[in-house]
Order: sequence, then structure tokens, then C-alpha cells
Amino acid sequence: DGYNVSGYGEVYSNWNSNIMTNQTLNFSKVFNTDHKVDALAGFEYRTDRTNTTYGYGNGYPTPQFTNLGAAATPLSATETFTGFKSSSLFAKANYSYKGKYIISGTIRYQGSSRFGSDKQFGFFPGVTAVWNMGDEDFLKANWISNL
Repeated sequence: DGYNVSGYGEVYSNWNSNIMTNQTLNFSKVFNTDHKVDALAGFEYRTDRTNTTYGYGNGYPTPQFTNLGAAATPLSATETFTGFKSSSLFAKANYSYKGKYIISGTIRYQGSSRFGSDKQFGFFPGVTAVWNMGDEDFLKANWISNL
């Protein structure tokens, strides 16, 4: 009961900020109508922070004092912080011959404050190869699909 304790005050605040940015460069070129090269390179950065503050108290001198700092008896005050940061560099390149044979390579160098201090960054490569069999003259049939 706020009257018996000369007023009761409570404050709660939650502040979250999230910043994310991506920048990319793209390249595409066709050579002699049969050869196509595509490439992409980029950078990504993200930071996320959450601050939470909670407090309450009682014993205010008059009803005009509404700030928690004016309480004669602060009963509880807590504050929490969570946050993380991540960044990465990435690239991808594709080569296609007549749209039938395609090879792609990707690389990503990723870092995060959520990883352990000895493993803050990792390197993640990848390679793919594609053969569009349905485009071959010896397999021209309507039972082959690219789904």
C-alpha cells in the first residue's frame, strides 16, 4: 500500500538497438556468347545491444516528488546488458559454358563475438558443379526436367 510507506515508485526501461549493413559489388560478363562469368563480393556488419534497467523504492517526501531518485528507501535496482557483434567478408564466382556446364565457388570469412575468444573468426569455403543434362543433344527428351 503506497500510502503507508509515503509513496511507492517504480521504473522500468528497455532499450534495444540493432544496426546491420551490407555492401556488395557485382560483376557479370559474357564472352563469345558461350562463356559467362558472374562474381559478387561483399561485406556485412551487425551489432545488437539491449540494456534493461529496473528499480523501485518508497518513502517520498511529498506526492510532487515522482523521480525514483527522490525515494528515501531504494528497495531494488537492477540493470542488465546483452549484445553481440558480427562481421564477414564474402565472395562468389560462377562460370558457365553454354548454360550446360556450371562451376561455382564461394568463400566467407565470418567473425562473431558469440564465438569463443580463441575461435572468433572462421573460414567457410564451398564449391559446386552443375551439368544440365537436359540441354545435351543426345538427351533431348521431354522426360528430363530441371525441377
